[in-house]
Amino acid sequence: MLEAINLAEGFSATEEDSVAILAHCGEYIRGPVGQVLRRIDSLRDQGLSSRMILERLKLELEHPKWQEFIHNLSVCSMYNCDFVYVLQSSRKSTQRYLTSAKEKQSVKRVAKVEMAIIIVLSVVILVTMTELMDVSLRWLLWGSLPGKACSVYMAGILVIFVWSLSGYR
Repeated sequence: MLEAINLAEGFSATEEDSVAILAHCGEYIRGPVGQVLRRIDSLRDQGLSSRMILERLKLELEHPKWQEFIHNLSVCSMYNCDFVYVLQSSRKSTQRYLTSAKEKQSVKRVAKVEMAIIIVLSVVILVTMTELMDVSLRWLLWGSLPGKACSVYMAGILVIFVWSLSGYR
């Protein structure tokens, strides 16, 4: 989508209609956005107005940034505004969105690594404790009150960790 915005800004200097700008962009873009933009000519052949074509384009891709971009173009064409400002603000908004998505992925990756380290260290501590105290692992975890408290605490941490990584808030 960022590629479409960049191309649209280049074509906005030569075209006055947002649908024409998007039609030119469709020739150069691959993927789902390119497929949607290539259908503009068939929509024009059906005799649809620019506003109707933009509404259809907004519905075809259900990404919120795509819908925001098409809505901004629609408003811009209704009031004959400058497309360059709308395209620049859409680019900035999309870049912020992509940056935050990458940051979320990196935080999840770091959390997985840290949790793996905690689990490994817990296992090492448990094995060391069983050897030093000369007791079984079962008694260490469930035979004493501190062991039960630590086991429940670690199980709670694991449940919250898995729950948060699976997307629940």
